[in-house]
Amino acid sequence: MRIIIMSLKCFVKVGSVNNLSDARYFSAMNVNLLGFKLMDKNEDSITLESLNEIKNWISGVEIIGEFGNSNINYINGFIKNFSFDYIQVNYPCLIEDVEFDKNKVILNINEFKKINPENILDDLLVNYKDVFLINIDFKNEESLILLNKLFEKNFKVLNGFNHSIPFIKTMINQKKFYGISIKGNNEIRPGYKDYSSFSDVLEFLNETN
Repeated sequence: MRIIIMSLKCFVKVGSVNNLSDARYFSAMNVNLLGFKLMDKNEDSITLESLNEIKNWISGVEIIGEFGNSNINYINGFIKNFSFDYIQVNYPCLIEDVEFDKNKVILNINEFKKINPENILDDLLVNYKDVFLINIDFKNEESLILLNKLFEKNFKVLNGFNHSIPFIKTMINQKKFYGISIKGNNEIRPGYKDYSSFSDVLEFLNETN
């Protein structure tokens, strides 16, 4: 089915991008933010040279440097050599040591086997209150609890854990989150990708009603 591009129903961030195919496809879909995988010592991350080349092929989308759990010195060195609109780091992080505007930092919460939403919430309110967005990127029984608690405290929260159409539709109608986050993936071979796993949610977000 051909998708007619319109403004999306909600804010959309696409992350883990490491190839030109994803960058061009998602920027053409009018997503808000495009995050590039730049983690230290990660074979799927892209280089500064590749990032600069890809940037020349896209427009109309803001760029995130996604650094995961990378060393602070590595992060600071990278951001001195590229003009990012935002950066993303994993929780927890010594965010005060990152040499970047804290209002343009996205905090990614992931890889939790068992969390206490109350304890995390207390830490976020004290040490991360100035971040731009919080992305919830783990899926267990605590995901929705944490999202609701963050929403109640006026954090801008992205849903990265449930992309079912009924869930997204309900959350949009209830205005319970700021938007959703989607992950890109590796090319099958250079220049060739299969986007069928994204098509349903993107078609829904492009519907007029």
